[in-house]
Amino acid sequence: MRKIIALLAALVLLLTVSLSAVAEEEAAIWPFKDTGIELTAPEKWSQLQGLLYPMEIGEFDPDRKIACTVILYIPLSEEDRALVSQSRSGAELTEEQTGRLTELFSSMSELYSFFSVGNGKTFEDVQDVILKNDSPDNYIVDELGQAEDYRFYLMTPKTDSEAVTNSLAQFPERCREEYISLLTDTDAVKAAVTVHKPEKPGEAVIGTVLSFELNDFDGKPVKSEDLFSGRKVTLVNLWASWCGPCAAEMPELEAIWQEYGARGAGVIGLCLDGYKEKSLADAKKVAEEGGVTYPMIACTKDLETFFLESMGDTVPTSFFVNSEGVIIGSLIIGVNPDAYRAALDEYLNQ
Repeated sequence: MRKIIALLAALVLLLTVSLSAVAEEEAAIWPFKDTGIELTAPEKWSQLQGLLYPMEIGEFDPDRKIACTVILYIPLSEEDRALVSQSRSGAELTEEQTGRLTELFSSMSELYSFFSVGNGKTFEDVQDVILKNDSPDNYIVDELGQAEDYRFYLMTPKTDSEAVTNSLAQFPERCREEYISLLTDTDAVKAAVTVHKPEKPGEAVIGTVLSFELNDFDGKPVKSEDLFSGRKVTLVNLWASWCGPCAAEMPELEAIWQEYGARGAGVIGLCLDGYKEKSLADAKKVAEEGGVTYPMIACTKDLETFFLESMGDTVPTSFFVNSEGVIIGSLIIGVNPDAYRAALDEYLNQ
């Protein structure tokens, strides 16, 4: 489990500048489709001193069909809560305030972890994959139900575990009792959960045609058919100007473009927030610093909405289209150059 939390820590930059993604207090129902969980947030969650941050990791072990959603707890002082509210309102933040937000999201602690386990397996069957080198003695595991050949579980850190003890030592006083209360109130969480067969992100759009007329980063018009028709397969990378992991993977995507372009594959970047003037300026700087030479294209608001609604709101997300623009295969969520290469090899060898 700590490996998963480490993955989340690597996304801190993404989280800090995307506070609009944090579940708002009035959002009563939290659907986690990739994990097959729907959670009706208990009413008292709207009165918390700290902040709950839901993060759907999704299927992290396809062979065993294991998916995960984590709800993290972020302790907040009164001043910190005011800063989060200011960020949510869209107000401009100073460099010092942005730095403080980064510190806050770096202090997030594991609260509830939801797992779906497929192939008719139980948690015990796959706990070595989930826990890695962590001890099962540090957690309480409750079964939540079944749907087809999937079983669903809630895993909560024990209050006397080392991880919880270390977290509490860093919390402001007003958040310590609250965190313990949330850890021990799992009956309310279990009662608020319904389960269903997990849905892979973007599954519904596989087989559809991606067609657009947009502008590249130089302002020149670009048609999707011109990008795709001359390539056997094209890797489409969805990213955003504020996304740290997106920027970090660009040199690797550029290397893939240089290597696979000669073999008949394409690579393009679609900047979701590229329709905003400031975001486009930021995105151009990111692409330049990443040494990008593959086509970079600015989305419209409508296209951004389509991708977010049909493929989920996690960036980076990558997928593949054939020469006719038909979306093929499965989405790749997050930074995964090895998966990009494996998919390109498979499609080019067909």
